[in-house]
Amino acid sequence: MDANLIYPRSMIAAFLILIAFSAACGSADRGDGSESVQMYTLRVVTAPWDGGDFRLDPLPSNDNGSTIQGDYGHLEVVNIRALPAPGWEVTQVDQAERVGDSDDFKVVMERNRTLALSFRKLSPGTARVEAAPEATEKGPTTGKPPVTTAEDNGNPGNAKVGTHPEPSGPTPTIVVTPTFTVEPKPTPTPTIVVTPTFSAEPTPTSTPNTPIAPKTGMTIYPSESTHGTIVHFSASAFSSDSPITVTYGSEYLRVATVISDGSGNASGTFRIPLNADVPSSNIVEMTDDSGNRAFSWHEIPTPSISTSSSEAPAGSTIMVTGRHFPINRVLSDITIGDIVAIPKSTTPQTDNLGGFEMELWIPHQPEGLKSLKVTVQGDDQIISAETTLEVARRLPLTIMLDSYEGIRNSIVKWDVSRALANSPLTITFGSQRTIVATPTSNEFGEASGEFLVPGDASIPSENLVSAVEITGSSANTAYSVPAAIIDLEWPRVTAGSSIALVGKYFPQSESITVAKIGGISVLPNPRPITDIDGNFQLNVLVPHQIPGDKSVMIQVGTGTSAVSSEAILMVEAADPISVGWNQVSLNGERWEETGRSKECPEGLCLRASNIPNGSFAEMILKLWNDGDSRFSPYMKRTTVSFDLKTSTQSCCDILRVEHNGRIVGSWSGNTDWQHVQFELTSSRPTMVQWIYEKDSVHVEGDDSVWIRNIQMK
Repeated sequence: MDANLIYPRSMIAAFLILIAFSAACGSADRGDGSESVQMYTLRVVTAPWDGGDFRLDPLPSNDNGSTIQGDYGHLEVVNIRALPAPGWEVTQVDQAERVGDSDDFKVVMERNRTLALSFRKLSPGTARVEAAPEATEKGPTTGKPPVTTAEDNGNPGNAKVGTHPEPSGPTPTIVVTPTFTVEPKPTPTPTIVVTPTFSAEPTPTSTPNTPIAPKTGMTIYPSESTHGTIVHFSASAFSSDSPITVTYGSEYLRVATVISDGSGNASGTFRIPLNADVPSSNIVEMTDDSGNRAFSWHEIPTPSISTSSSEAPAGSTIMVTGRHFPINRVLSDITIGDIVAIPKSTTPQTDNLGGFEMELWIPHQPEGLKSLKVTVQGDDQIISAETTLEVARRLPLTIMLDSYEGIRNSIVKWDVSRALANSPLTITFGSQRTIVATPTSNEFGEASGEFLVPGDASIPSENLVSAVEITGSSANTAYSVPAAIIDLEWPRVTAGSSIALVGKYFPQSESITVAKIGGISVLPNPRPITDIDGNFQLNVLVPHQIPGDKSVMIQVGTGTSAVSSEAILMVEAADPISVGWNQVSLNGERWEETGRSKECPEGLCLRASNIPNGSFAEMILKLWNDGDSRFSPYMKRTTVSFDLKTSTQSCCDILRVEHNGRIVGSWSGNTDWQHVQFELTSSRPTMVQWIYEKDSVHVEGDDSVWIRNIQMK
């Protein structure tokens, strides 16, 4: 060990070491955000005397001059080196393992241990002797204590260890013994234990009837545990290869028999009797046939419970931890105040160390400080432990949905918590408070289920979903029925191309009754139907029409239950299709095709000229429907355009254009080339006519008209 760990005699002459269990075991925050583990506080309280010094490894964390304090983990090994003053020797550290023949001892950090560090003052010329008997808070004992009978204390069946005659032997040497003891967190008043020490070896004049001095150094692990647990023990200095009886408690109940080895060492395990008192301090003794014995003490501690929080609202849950109860037993009773509390997990029971951990639901009750009590049925006794819990104001009722948006007739799952236990509830929907479910909460105030969104819910709408108790208290959340929408595959398309129209949030499993683009129906036959989620997809051809923004309208259903939606689609003109002269028919006077000329610089023009007075020349373009064998692709186009030029008498010789018998334009006189365009009706068949009619006997200009570049768009 490091010399820096030595505590000088000037500061410490005698000392008392206390090992105390931290009250925040297993739940409290350690300051770094994590939960603590089992921790033990080692306190060293000093007092003036001249027996010796000591040192510790690991070094305690605090030193205020009178009290040295440090925290150690559960089962952490602390090394103690005894440093006797001149003329003194260390005899024993009870319940600690001595390291060889040195003055070093190993102590395992655990609760409820009483440890005595003993120094013996030597007479001049006297050599060191073996260890002195143990001194504990039970008081010093020498020799084998007899059982106190019912006549001794008037309480049959509850006899305890009494005082025994002192054995013969040399004159006792007074030993000043500081103690290591287990106490609650507050530091107890330190005490100095005075322990008589005897030589380990009997005098040569001893007779067979003379009691043999008890051996010290018996080790028990753990030294504190509940009944039913397994305890390990070991001791030495017995007769070799000798049977050794191990007894427990004041009635010396035999709990184990072992055989020492050739060196007189013995070890083994035994189970703490199930009928041992809780709490209690019990002597454990090992005795061989030669009368050699060793003893120690075992503590059965008081059962305890702790909570994850000292305050909790009614209707919430806390974690409850228990220690030192009977092992492997179901918790028979749990109460908060006068009300039975129910664990949220499976029925809790203690483990093989007598501990448990459970999640406990706080029943509804008036707020205030309550007693939390846990009871376990032992073999022949009822074991209980209590703590206090501040029950706060009840948490408000809550309702949660698996989805907060959906169409009519959607299935919605819901969960209610913090309701009154085993109480009826009502789940309502919308402003009309339509009842959609009537559950009953369980013992923890919880309920769950599902409901259908009413089929008459408005589209779109925001609706209140409420859970209402019989007391009238309620919890609310919102549920949206969204507006029906149309998603366009492309926001911009060319007339005559294909496009997908995707509908969402429409009524489920209903027929699509209207589908239009720019007022032109594109509804397939047979009518498609929305799916179970109110969705659909239509693949349609964009009708030929005047380019620009066009309304896309979809309607599902009929009458007052019909739901419709619109979107805007940009329709662009398709590439024009030229109309060949072979696609028009001529009537009346002659039209002639001309090549490149002054009047038709680009060539390929139709010219009507030299028409007799009172006569006409006519050119006809017919557009048939798709059921006619004469139908061609350009017939779906909705716009016709062309170029024209006139050189005629302005009053009387006129070129006019008609669409299905309706005049859409007329021209006369001397005009240069101009471009003309007009819309066609969507219906087929349709007819476009170019008519040059000559009424006057007078002639002006070339008495001619020209047409070129006829296109369908």
